[in-house]
Amino acid sequence: MKILILFLAASFLVTETRALNLVVPNDHALIQGDGGNGYPLALAYDDTQHYQQVYDASQFGLFSTNGGTINSIAFRGYAPWNRIVYSATLYLSTTSRAVDGLSTNMSSNLGADNTRVFSGLYTLNAMSSSLPQPLPFDVVIPLQTGFFYNPTNGNLLLDLTVSDQPATEFAQPYVDDVESTSDSVSRAHRDPFDTHTWLDSYGAVTEFGVTPVVALKPKIAFIALPGTNLVASGNGGGWGLVYCVLTSTNLSAPITNWISASTNVFDSAGHFNFTNTVDSTLPSQFFRLQIQ
Repeated sequence: MKILILFLAASFLVTETRALNLVVPNDHALIQGDGGNGYPLALAYDDTQHYQQVYDASQFGLFSTNGGTINSIAFRGYAPWNRIVYSATLYLSTTSRAVDGLSTNMSSNLGADNTRVFSGLYTLNAMSSSLPQPLPFDVVIPLQTGFFYNPTNGNLLLDLTVSDQPATEFAQPYVDDVESTSDSVSRAHRDPFDTHTWLDSYGAVTEFGVTPVVALKPKIAFIALPGTNLVASGNGGGWGLVYCVLTSTNLSAPITNWISASTNVFDSAGHFNFTNTVDSTLPSQFFRLQIQ
């Protein structure tokens, strides 16, 4: 009877979808990148910086052919920093430029749908050096205007201009980045004192707060109870999205009272799987899959 109760409880595993956070490159959702880099946020004295980063459309498979709205952009820290105040202007567009194919003429990289999504002062709060790896995406820029993006129309281009404020004359925050020519991002950047625009294969690991037109519906395809372990797997997720397995002894308990059992990321095909030890001393145990 005990096994039957656990099996029935597990079969009612619930999927709860909140605002989705998609990480690009997808395979760095739970993995720190190759190193830290000053672009796009590090500034010298009285400096202004123009930065562009292109993201391969394949990284937005979550949107399928229907598209979705980007509501926020966030970067992951690399080293501690003090509080910094910026003046920032951010645009998003769909570009025909390829990854590692940006032009030194930065205006020619912009797409026809180039949209200003943030303009004004942005405060970057201090970051501690004692945080665990990988670091959280604490550099969050909430967009004032959502940007609709359909990856079938081309790659995504971020165009960011930042300058310091009198209260923050020197800023050196380094963010997590990837540095391979074979990944899904590349960049262009120019400081006021440069005589030309720099191009390279680096790119900041970025978390996009998104709302797909078609909501995700992960489904359980397999459940088993070998010994004292619950094994479950399924599909219907999105690469670059993190999910958390929650557990409780009370199915009707508020979600805030459920306990995290494990955290993982959907694979490139949207599959998920987890193995969790069943506590034989409990009369029943329930599990919930929550997309972060």
